[in-house]
Amino acid sequence: MVNNYNNISKEYGVLTERIKENLPLKAYPVPEFVEGFKKTGNQITLKTEMKIINVHNGGELIGILCTALLNNGLKISCSLTHLDFPTSTILYNEITAYQIKRIARVKIIMAAQHN
Repeated sequence: MVNNYNNISKEYGVLTERIKENLPLKAYPVPEFVEGFKKTGNQITLKTEMKIINVHNGGELIGILCTALLNNGLKISCSLTHLDFPTSTILYNEITAYQIKRIARVKIIMAAQHN
């Protein structure tokens, strides 16, 4: 278990550093993020362009966190899994692979907590 945690944290760290080297990146919020963000009184849509200006490796428990800048100057933090990237984005394949694996891991953790 600890070894798996260390491997995942290292894997996230490698991707985090690769993303940092290629900032800023353009991204868009996923539907779940849009709905949650509206509850804060701020209005965004699936077409709201966000500029990723920083990332942080939170390890297996948190995942990769992003600091994004909206067109209105508002800075927000969100999970890399809550963003969609244009297919032309550098690291698109690596980011998408991370998102798929991370979402699967979170589902397993959530299922285990409910049993």
